[in-house]
Amino acid sequence: MKIFFTFFLLLISLGITAEPIPYSIEFPEDSNKPLPGVILLHTSGGKYSTYNMTSFYRKKGYVVYMPDFFQRHGITPKTRYKTWTTYKEEIKKELEEIVELMKKNPNVDPNNIFAVGFSNGGYWATYLAGKGLVNAAASHFGVWNEFLGRGRTRCGSDDPADFLNPTSSPVLALHPKYDRVQRLECVEKGWDRAKSNGFDKLEIHIYPEKAVTHAWHTENRKKNYRYNQVVLDDSTERTDNFFRQHMK
Repeated sequence: MKIFFTFFLLLISLGITAEPIPYSIEFPEDSNKPLPGVILLHTSGGKYSTYNMTSFYRKKGYVVYMPDFFQRHGITPKTRYKTWTTYKEEIKKELEEIVELMKKNPNVDPNNIFAVGFSNGGYWATYLAGKGLVNAAASHFGVWNEFLGRGRTRCGSDDPADFLNPTSSPVLALHPKYDRVQRLECVEKGWDRAKSNGFDKLEIHIYPEKAVTHAWHTENRKKNYRYNQVVLDDSTERTDNFFRQHMK
């Protein structure tokens, strides 16, 4: 018993558990046959900050998995930088596990799995594409430079651009020109770094209007986020078209 208890404590200390991280699943109305799946990855606001996005992809005919990669580790909006420091390696493994669960779901076509991420989630969608674990990924106003806490943002850091190489899956990057959170000059350095790594499957669209802000899917005057239905519809349509180009 003592040996078992010691082993159990070791598993916990290594972040190894029998259960996957919390996640939800939403199905399209037509779910009588295997359908393409999409893993939808939330912002630094947590799972419910982008929960409204699940319906857009469900209506497009995808089985939507939405993992909460903050909950297990107690990450909050204020401690979001721990996503890329303290818990980065664990989150990598946990999201890989969610993709494997998707492939085992009889309602999901295992040959057609995609990732879409928003801000923080864009970082992780890029990671999954970089590893070739999904057919393609889309990063909406995504993180292309690591945020390590107040005063510690690195413009041109190693991640996530260095996840991408010639063997990686295609990535669609959608970004506002006047993003105050993920500044375009930093984002473009990430894109250039990915290309210098030999990654030539990056499709980019920049929204040039000053009214288009970071987190265009929500309204938050305190953070200067503006809900933009036109951009929301356009970004969803572009993502769906991109995914369908890479279906098998």
